[in-house]
Amino acid sequence: MAEQHRLAHGVLEGAHGTFIDNVRNVSMDEALDAAGGFRSILGVMKHVAGWSAVYHSYAFDEEPTYWDQTDWPRGMRDAIEPSEAYLQEVLAWFERSYGRWLASTAEPADLEAARPLHWGKTASLREIVAMVAGHWSYHAGEINEILAIRRGEAWEYGEEVEENHISTVGHRVRRPWITDEQAATYEGAIGPAPLDAELESVALQSLPVQNGPAGCVACSPRGGPSLTSVGLTHTTPSRTTVPIRARPRGAGPSSYLPNRSNFDPCAGSSNQPEDGQ
Repeated sequence: MAEQHRLAHGVLEGAHGTFIDNVRNVSMDEALDAAGGFRSILGVMKHVAGWSAVYHSYAFDEEPTYWDQTDWPRGMRDAIEPSEAYLQEVLAWFERSYGRWLASTAEPADLEAARPLHWGKTASLREIVAMVAGHWSYHAGEINEILAIRRGEAWEYGEEVEENHISTVGHRVRRPWITDEQAATYEGAIGPAPLDAELESVALQSLPVQNGPAGCVACSPRGGPSLTSVGLTHTTPSRTTVPIRARPRGAGPSSYLPNRSNFDPCAGSSNQPEDGQ
């Protein structure tokens, strides 16, 4: 595989792994939670998978399928069935889209060739891959935050940042690779009393060093991306069909095209840059 194709696959695989790490083991209760807002985890999952399918269709299909015509699980776009089976169908839908992206960007695909986008413009396949992968990662972070709020989790041991105005005692996250001895050492150093810098230094030195940041409290270590289905924990089965609480809005991933007026990526987000930035 040529270097540019390896890079494209690496970008897709990394973003896929980030997204799957955050939805792995999500319960039905958690999937329906929007953390006090209007975009539930399940809604975000549908949003991500839906735009992934649309971008792929416009890039590769002779007759592309737009948002309202794509292959929504059970044909349900603005409604859901709050069941584990449906949750897994949504996840499997995302996995199928991921598989199509890998297959379509392997050799001999021309990554510099211009491909159509759903708002009437074109971009190179390389740029579209970056848009889609960035969109997966962007919303993985949104899911991560919802889970952190719901689960009452702060940072992992040894990764606290400037949070002196918010006590994180009792909410720090112990990762699976930390031994009981290391945990006891660290917990003893960061108890409710003011932190002793020397004790903290000893505790931190006893923690294993990981490759790269591990502060995403909902992420879990992985051996690499996989196309297999991920099991989800189910807590409250129901067969009632209800309107989804996080209706998909906007036009999906951010664009490298300069004119924001062409489309509105991830509409509803409050941290979009001002025009001209």
